Amino acid sequence: MTRPFNASTGQNLVAALLLAPALLLPNAKAQSIETSWFEIEILAFSRDNSQRLLEQFPPKVTEVVTTGSVDLLSPLYQPDLTAILLAAPACPKPEVSFNSDPELSLATADVTAPLFATNEASLAAYQFQQAKINLPLSDGYQPLPELCALDHHQMISAALNATLHVNLNVTLPGAVQIRQQPPAQLPLTPQGQELHQPQPYLAPESALQLKDLAYQLKQRGHHQLLLHTAWRQPLAGKRAARPYRWFAGSNFGQQFDYYGRTKANAVAPATDGKGQLLQQISALEQALAQNPATPLAELQPAFNQQSDSPVWQLDGLVKVYSERMLFAETDFNLRRLSADGSKLSTYHSNDQTRLLIGEVHYLDHPHLGLVLQIRRFAPPLLPVEENTTAGAISGQP
Repeated sequence: MTRPFNASTGQNLVAALLLAPALLLPNAKAQSIETSWFEIEILAFSRDNSQRLLEQFPPKVTEVVTTGSVDLLSPLYQPDLTAILLAAPACPKPEVSFNSDPELSLATADVTAPLFATNEASLAAYQFQQAKINLPLSDGYQPLPELCALDHHQMISAALNATLHVNLNVTLPGAVQIRQQPPAQLPLTPQGQELHQPQPYLAPESALQLKDLAYQLKQRGHHQLLLHTAWRQPLAGKRAARPYRWFAGSNFGQQFDYYGRTKANAVAPATDGKGQLLQQISALEQALAQNPATPLAELQPAFNQQSDSPVWQLDGLVKVYSERMLFAETDFNLRRLSADGSKLSTYHSNDQTRLLIGEVHYLDHPHLGLVLQIRRFAPPLLPVEENTTAGAISGQP
């Protein structure tokens, strides 16, 4: 039986339907911003302004405090190997042999059966050992050494023996140096992740949409591209949002400290791992010469003094947050080395801008250029398990 339509009831129903979205809009908008993911692309470059600038920069270096920031680059370039240190067994004590003269050494292949192996059991054991040594390996196959944790004493001893040319045969198979040294030069685009992560992460290179602009800037004279990357994150309010730290370019930490002061006995930074190790050992030798009675364990900080604190060409923060509208705050230090390499100048840039989704925003500075673009990102749907789907259809938990 069909009930008659009441005009008054119909008007109230229509008014309620029209009013409901308006009442739910603020909560829905807040929930959408807080739970939605965004993809933020940044392009940073330096400009060599050889002309005289009207704006004068103070000689005092402004420190950019990165404590509490989200750092997506350090785990990529300086991975934390603490888990390996805790899981790996301690390295055995090195086998030391003072008889390293090649004329007094015998090749393994030339050794015949020992004269004292007169019985069949001894001869069989010897032949078995020789068979293990001469076991043929397939092309390209290299046996993997067993990993072990190298402590400070073993690391310093092995480094000193190799550098001071001491006639010691130190064998430390599979030794892992837990401390990863920062590189001397960073790539333009760090390697991101293809798969979506539950926490903020670097986007892959395929997600970059400002490649044409980067190419045009690269072709311009007196412009140096420093960083071109993108990351994905959910947004929060200004008070709850955390800044993200970004650094790029060259590492001046071998020669200068954070404030541009020349380090004592500084040398040109090495570009390879062997050169960096030799520089660290040189610093240890100088510390030993100045304090010959000091134990090596107490001189361990001098071993890493030159590489403990990297001083990046570009280093700073980007904070993106939502306060009814989207905003970005940037705080960067750009460093420039003089032509003769004796002076390191620092230029500070601090800015705030409103962001529009999909728009390209340029933050201008006489020496530094920053390009930002924010886009909505839809994470892929997680696969639903079959038992969960079946339970939902049947209405059972």
